[in-house]
Amino acid sequence: MPKRNLTFNFVSSVKEPGEYFDANERGRGLLLRVFKSGHKRWELRYRFAGKIRRYHIGYFPDLGLKDARDELSSLKKDIRSGVDPQGEKVRSRYTTENMTFRELASVFEKEYLKRLKESTKRDYRSRINRHLVPAFGPMLLSEIQRGHIRRLLKPMAEKKPMHANRVQAVLSKMFSFALQEEFTTNHPVKGMSKYGKETRRDRYYAKEEIRALWSAFEQQGEPIRSLLKVLLLTGQRLGETSRMKWSDIDTTRSLWVMPKDETKAGRSHTIPIVGQVKHILEALHQITGQYDYVFTSPMKNDRPVADFKGAVARIRDIDECPDDFRI
Repeated sequence: MPKRNLTFNFVSSVKEPGEYFDANERGRGLLLRVFKSGHKRWELRYRFAGKIRRYHIGYFPDLGLKDARDELSSLKKDIRSGVDPQGEKVRSRYTTENMTFRELASVFEKEYLKRLKESTKRDYRSRINRHLVPAFGPMLLSEIQRGHIRRLLKPMAEKKPMHANRVQAVLSKMFSFALQEEFTTNHPVKGMSKYGKETRRDRYYAKEEIRALWSAFEQQGEPIRSLLKVLLLTGQRLGETSRMKWSDIDTTRSLWVMPKDETKAGRSHTIPIVGQVKHILEALHQITGQYDYVFTSPMKNDRPVADFKGAVARIRDIDECPDDFRI
């Protein structure tokens, strides 16, 4: 990144898009960002709570070089006293009267989800984007009441009580975050009872059913065919298995080393690759070995396969296969 003692003449005349750090002692941390459009913006690059952050100071020529350095000096004093300029800017933008749920979702992702492991982030994002934002997006946080939440969760709980409870838990976490950050004084989920009774669904396949399922797996295209076989043989979770990468496989020791960010427990997990599993993966490597993911989607470039509804429906329709088959 170019670094030079910024002068008024340089700032006025520079046209090459890029970022130019101020080498002047007074301007340490100040940078000039030049856009393709020709706009020029002053920014402060600083470290706070172990993270590199940026704060937009203003635009040139509305804010000159001297004024930008003066503002920089003031901001650095705030940082030394424990104030995060960018964090305060976000908080001052929202009051208890004007923050919408969609805006909360955006801030929640940037400030809260970054602390979580990747698999948990995916779960949160899925429930927020599929259910909560569509239901409450334009509503002000102060407007959302328990009645609104019940109307969302009750139909969901009639079919999938565990899923409804997870959505409710995510919503509660979001309102707790908003309360903590003083975006709202409203917490309609607090003290709200769970919706629906969570019952564990145990299902054990007889040997004849397993034979029928294996035969049905053989009729599926790759990589679904191999994925279903590996799931049956290893007993691992669908999400973690479908995101398996070739780099996770230790061929020397015949082990699948699952990274801690991919496991539900947040701990690294090791699974032996032996017998049929080893043969299945060796054969699949001829098809997807050039990609990162073992079970690469045929529809999305170098992404793991993620749509299983069609395969489940086809398998249920096959004679001898259990009509309640679930992955």
